[in-house]
Amino acid sequence: MDGQTFCSVARQGISKLQKAIHEHKKQKEAENISGACERFLLDLDKLSEPSNSNDPVNLQENFDYAALFVPFLAALELRNPKLTESALDSLHEFIAHGYLKDLNLRTDPPRSLAEVLVENVCGCSSIEDETVQMQVIRVLQTSVMCEPSIVHGANLLQSVRTCFNLHLGSSSQANQTAAKAALSRMINAMMNRLEGLPASASRHVEDRGIPDLPASVPSTPEPAKSSQAGDFPAEHPEMPAPSPNGSHMNGSAAHTKTPEAEKVSEETDFKSVEERDVYEVFHRLCRLSMKYEVVDSWVKPDETMNMQSKMLSLELLLSMLDQSGPKFKGSAKFITCIKQQLCMSLLKNGVSPAPRVFKAALQVFVTLILNFKTHLKQEIGVFFTTIFLRILESPHSTYQQKTMVLQLLHSIFRDPQTVVDVFVNYDCDLKQVDIFAKMLNQLTRTVQSGSGASKDTGYFTPEQVHLPPSPHQYHSKLVEKDFIWLETGEILPRSMAKNESSEGDLESSVDSRVGGESEDVDPVLKQKEHKTQLQQGIKAFNLKPKKGIEILTSSGHLKKEPQAIAAWFHNQPSLDKKAIGEYMGEPDEFNKAVLYAYVDMMSFANMTIDEALRHFLSGFWLPGEAQKIDRMMEKFAERFCKDTDSFSNADTAYVLAYSIIMLNTDAHSPKIAKKMTKEEFVRNNRGINDGMDLPPEFLEGIYDRIVASGFKVKEDEDVATSMSTDSEKSVHERYRAEAQQLMSTAQGLLKKAAEQSSDHFLISNKSEHVISMLEISWAPMLAAFSVVMEESTDNGLIAQCLKGMTGAITLLSIFRLHSQRDAFVSTLTQFTNLHGHTVREVRQKNLESIQAAIAIARNLGNFLGSSWGPVLRCFSELDRLQLAGSGSRLGNVFGGSESSGSHGSRREWFEDKDNRKELIEEANSLKLEEIDTAAIDRVFSSSARLSDEAIIDFVKHLVAVSHEEIESCPSAPRVYSMQKIVEITYFNMSRIRIVWSRIWSILGEHFQSVALAVNTELSMYVIDSMRQLALKFLEKDELTSFHFQRDFLKPFDFVIANSKTAEIRELVVRCLTQVVRSTARNIKSGWKIAFQVLNIAGRDESDTIVLLAFDLVRKVIHESFHQVTSDPAHGHLAYADCLNCLGVFAKNLRNKEVALEAVDLMCLCNKISLQALGEDLDHTLFTDSERHVRIWFPILTGLAGLSSDPRLDLRTRALDKLFETLMAYGPNFDKSLWGHVFHGVLFPMFDDVYHVDEVADTEWLETSFSAAMAQMTDVFVSCFEGASPLLQEFLKMLSLCIVQHNERLAEMGVNSIKRLLSEAGRQFSSEMW
Repeated sequence: MDGQTFCSVARQGISKLQKAIHEHKKQKEAENISGACERFLLDLDKLSEPSNSNDPVNLQENFDYAALFVPFLAALELRNPKLTESALDSLHEFIAHGYLKDLNLRTDPPRSLAEVLVENVCGCSSIEDETVQMQVIRVLQTSVMCEPSIVHGANLLQSVRTCFNLHLGSSSQANQTAAKAALSRMINAMMNRLEGLPASASRHVEDRGIPDLPASVPSTPEPAKSSQAGDFPAEHPEMPAPSPNGSHMNGSAAHTKTPEAEKVSEETDFKSVEERDVYEVFHRLCRLSMKYEVVDSWVKPDETMNMQSKMLSLELLLSMLDQSGPKFKGSAKFITCIKQQLCMSLLKNGVSPAPRVFKAALQVFVTLILNFKTHLKQEIGVFFTTIFLRILESPHSTYQQKTMVLQLLHSIFRDPQTVVDVFVNYDCDLKQVDIFAKMLNQLTRTVQSGSGASKDTGYFTPEQVHLPPSPHQYHSKLVEKDFIWLETGEILPRSMAKNESSEGDLESSVDSRVGGESEDVDPVLKQKEHKTQLQQGIKAFNLKPKKGIEILTSSGHLKKEPQAIAAWFHNQPSLDKKAIGEYMGEPDEFNKAVLYAYVDMMSFANMTIDEALRHFLSGFWLPGEAQKIDRMMEKFAERFCKDTDSFSNADTAYVLAYSIIMLNTDAHSPKIAKKMTKEEFVRNNRGINDGMDLPPEFLEGIYDRIVASGFKVKEDEDVATSMSTDSEKSVHERYRAEAQQLMSTAQGLLKKAAEQSSDHFLISNKSEHVISMLEISWAPMLAAFSVVMEESTDNGLIAQCLKGMTGAITLLSIFRLHSQRDAFVSTLTQFTNLHGHTVREVRQKNLESIQAAIAIARNLGNFLGSSWGPVLRCFSELDRLQLAGSGSRLGNVFGGSESSGSHGSRREWFEDKDNRKELIEEANSLKLEEIDTAAIDRVFSSSARLSDEAIIDFVKHLVAVSHEEIESCPSAPRVYSMQKIVEITYFNMSRIRIVWSRIWSILGEHFQSVALAVNTELSMYVIDSMRQLALKFLEKDELTSFHFQRDFLKPFDFVIANSKTAEIRELVVRCLTQVVRSTARNIKSGWKIAFQVLNIAGRDESDTIVLLAFDLVRKVIHESFHQVTSDPAHGHLAYADCLNCLGVFAKNLRNKEVALEAVDLMCLCNKISLQALGEDLDHTLFTDSERHVRIWFPILTGLAGLSSDPRLDLRTRALDKLFETLMAYGPNFDKSLWGHVFHGVLFPMFDDVYHVDEVADTEWLETSFSAAMAQMTDVFVSCFEGASPLLQEFLKMLSLCIVQHNERLAEMGVNSIKRLLSEAGRQFSSEMW
């Protein structure tokens, strides 16, 4: 600002002040102020001369600028509302323009003008004028927030205290609101400056998830009134008090530093003034927040001034924590203050019966656990286990308290990283309690209690469960908050999932972490495993002490040494105290050694015998046997006498200890009606001190203390107050006693934690930790969801549970926790109400469960595995019920797409059913119309996008469901799943062949079994479906050497071979005919199955089937046989299969024409096969190579086999074709091939020659032998060059013919030899002759 602006602001301020003085009734009091104003104007005139038009502060270095403010300070001291208002308004302008910076009053010692000004402004807060109070708030707020701030240290504390008290004590609601807003802005400015931000910068504060209280609880207090109208509340020593009379320019007012200011000035180890300011305010607010305890104001504590003070301090603390940045969180001073001051405040306020205080404490705790957890590991554990979870399960805490604790857990669960960190740092730490597991278990019990499943759990008393006006809405909100953290399955912390943008990425990431075997085991999980084993050992010890010790020592968790076991008994709080006493009371030497070590670890110094005995028995329960107690008392007496000199010998201590035990039992056992009197106790202990009596007053003191308070073990003592059910006390009194006990226990634990070194808090970034969490949490979550889903009818609650179940299934699926996932999916499908034989009404929650199951199938298909079974059964049952409503017959083999038509009406179907069941079914079907069946269809149509492993699981379970549908009613089966199988087969044919092969191995087997079903319509439907699928499948070409086509068509072969129904076999042939004729160009390995089917059909008893099959063979040979034989990998096999097939038709005795034509077709096949060689047949030498043998042997053996047919004309035709073929191509056979032909084909034809006497039927010899022998001789002669090595064997056969008694055989043998010699003799070598 330039000098002209300064002068303008100053003149306006003086003008306002002079006007106020003129209106002041007591002119004499204002004379000094009026004179000061005139001097101010004179000084101002000097500064505003034209030559001095620049910045006035820099014009005259020796000018006392601070003296210019004397009129305003004097006006403040007068405490007149009008004058004060005018002065404050002017001072606000000066401060806002920054004119008070670096100005000091010329006093001794010099004082800052800002300091004096703040003291006087704070003093004006006592004026009971609303306008003045508002001006005070404005000036103080501006003083703190201006840049740079002119208020630090004691002045800052004084400014905060003044606004604090104005909020509490002002009679104006507007001033209260303005004071609170000013405090918030001051806090914001201080926190911003600490972090290096502009004072006015706004910062985002996340919602802590604890909503406002119900309407029955006042959330905004009325303006508080003190005992005397206009009085302010009592000053708090934590806040600095202002000077009583203010101060002025000449220093006449007191300006001695307050104790707070002196303390602040002594702090020299702060890094900056800003850090010191924030620390002082934070420290004092912590102390102020725990100053007042709510004891008697149970119903309306908000009406007290101290309660408002507590609430405001907690709110300001919460604001500071919310706005904390790296410097605040990284400062050891602030962390120490939080541990020592704020945590103690939370202990007191965290058990407060006042709802608003309790809520504020929870909000602060939420902020601590979300933002400061790395520094507060021990403290967080104490609060959870000792305070909040105990309040949740307490029978004495209020419904509102339980509700707010649940809101606290909701806030924590809403941050996935914090949830995992809690698990890692507590459930996986041997020294810590399993907080995560405890939270889940108690949430489950709370849900069960709220839903009515477990009214005896103690979580909600009957009064709380039926709390007006709408208890069901309360419980809906409770469960909603309990499970909202699983709505989307986002339990993965951001640190784990930051690079995982899609489901596929997440899946691969999880697989890499879960599936891989890492050499280095995660230390957290290793520690968790160790802790789990230890807990299992403790559980075993609590049931059977000796067995538990054996388990723990054998596993290495405990050394098998008396000292180690005794120390474990002392330090392990989870042990059952009765089990400890039972173990140490055993007579075994080792057990006695443990007892002696246990006692020797205790010190009874400076204790009376009853105090020592009470201390001794606080760690275990005495066993019931007298001998065991005797051993324990002996050792106790020995140790007591060693630590004290109370008795002359141990016998006295032993006898008196035993007597005290008996007195305790007598005094506190309800079974003993007549109690021991004091005189009797003294009399019973006479002469036990070496024959002398103990002092009576000594024994009487022991008697009084024992009767007043019996012996208790530690665990009983901790809960004795909380479990008190004294009917004479109100529930409020019982809660106060319990709260006091909880607070005392927590204080002890915090003190113990402070003495120990702080454990390192781990921040989890590994998905393995989440897996371990899920293994622990899935059972409690499933139990809670199941209870609510089973018993609740609230739609919002049901929707929330379904979201939770869906989220849980998502996580369990992704992390491959198969059994847990199956449990959730099975439970979800049960709530669809579609399973089971009992017909029940479908409700809205069942419909929503069906929708959830559909969503899971669509979104998690790659992860469902064995869980596909219940989901697909759900779809099947849904279709059944929808058919029932539409009037379709349930037994319709064409599924839900066909109308009832001629299959009968609903009445026919339900005629043997109960009327009520029919009505329920019809009503259910109407409700199920709401389900979008198109969504289910999309599940099957999208199966092509499933992973390779997922599609196998999907197909496997779909086949299982289809089998169940068919087996449920074999005579009239449902085919819903069968239809879906056909559909998914279409959709998945484009998969890689190795995957498809696995799919079809499952589907093909199912097609085979269904095609043989007793229901003919079903079989025909399946076979026709196979036809359609084959047409689709064979559209794709098959690569060489693969046999996918053969595997796909195999069900046709299986069905025709095993079906006993001619209609089914005929349908197989017709379907195959269409498939072959439509896709012959692409068939390769499939020819083998095609010819096998035709082979079987050729033997069929039905002429129709035989003719259909033969017609197909004929067409294949005439139209496509060149394609059959051209494939290098499968052509030779198809050629042989085709000839075998024709051989079967040739042997068909019922159709002569077919048989004869089959022989001709065999020769045609051979001709086409030779042409496929692509060689000049006249110059081709056929050898015994595999290629040539594959061509010749099938045709030659096939024709030779027909030579023995019982029909003469067929034999003749076959022999003629055989030898014609040999005559035509034999000259090109080499010697090795001829050897194979004679030995494998020709010689076996004349086997009867060698066994003429043994042949019963000589028809062949009489009718066909001569012609056959003549033709073979012709072949031998014509092809003598290649057949010559076989001359000796041929002559031997002819010789056998000659020597036969059968004249015709002999004659034929002689003629054959003659012809051989005459026509081939020239070619004989000397050796041959």
